[in-house]
Amino acid sequence: MRSSPHEVPGIKAVDQRTLSTAPLESGPWTRLLGRTGASLLSLWCLTWRKRSHGLEILDALLDGGEKTLLLFWHGKYPPLFPLFRGRKVCVLTNRSFRGLVIGQVGRHFGYHSVHLPEEPGKRYLFALREALEEHTLWGTAADGPTGPRHRMNPSTLELAARFGFTLLPVGVAGRRCWRFKRRWDKMEIPLPFTLVGLVIGEPLRPPPDLDRTTSPEWVVRLRKALDICNREAEELTRPD
Repeated sequence: MRSSPHEVPGIKAVDQRTLSTAPLESGPWTRLLGRTGASLLSLWCLTWRKRSHGLEILDALLDGGEKTLLLFWHGKYPPLFPLFRGRKVCVLTNRSFRGLVIGQVGRHFGYHSVHLPEEPGKRYLFALREALEEHTLWGTAADGPTGPRHRMNPSTLELAARFGFTLLPVGVAGRRCWRFKRRWDKMEIPLPFTLVGLVIGEPLRPPPDLDRTTSPEWVVRLRKALDICNREAEELTRPD
C-alpha cells in the first residue's frame, strides 16, 4: 500500500468513541431476502457454463499483498457473488436497507461487508480506515449505489486513490439474462443453463494525490476500462 491507513487527513482530531463501525442490525426481511437471493444465485450458478479471462491478474495482486478494489457496474453485480466464491472479498456498501440485503447475500457466499455512511466525511473515512486493516480484497459498484448509470462517482475514485487501492475493472455477461429494464441500473441476471463470461481488466493505480482537478481524466479512463471488460465478457458468451 502506498500510504499508511493511519495517515488520512481529517481523522486524527475525531473522537473515535463516537464513530462505531459495528455491523448494522439486520431484520427478518433483510435476512430473508439475503438468504433467498443467495440460494437462487447458488443454484443458477451450478447450471451456468463459465468462461473467464484475467483471474490470474487478480490472484497475482493478492499474492503480492496489494490492497485491491474490484470495480463493476451496479447492474452487473448479482452473478459476481457466486463467480468470486472462494476469494475473501469485503463488499463495500452504504448504510441502507438495500446495503443490508447485499451484505446478507454476500455473507452466504463467505464475504464480509462494510456499510459506510451515505454522506462522505470524517465518520465515513474512519469506518473505511478501520476496516482496511482487516481486508485486502474489496468490491463495490463504480456507479452505485443510486447512479447515474455507468457514471463513476469521482469521490469514490479519489477515496480509493487516497487509501492506495489498486483498481481492477470487472466485466460480466450472460448469453441469456433476466433484465430489469425499469430499474435505474438496468440490472442483468444470467438465466439458468446459459453461458456466462467474466473478464478482469488490467490493474489501474491512480496517484494518491488525486483530486477534483485531476480525477476527471481517471474517471474517463476507468469507464473505458469497464466498458472494454464488459464487451470482452459478451464476446466470451458468443457461440464458437
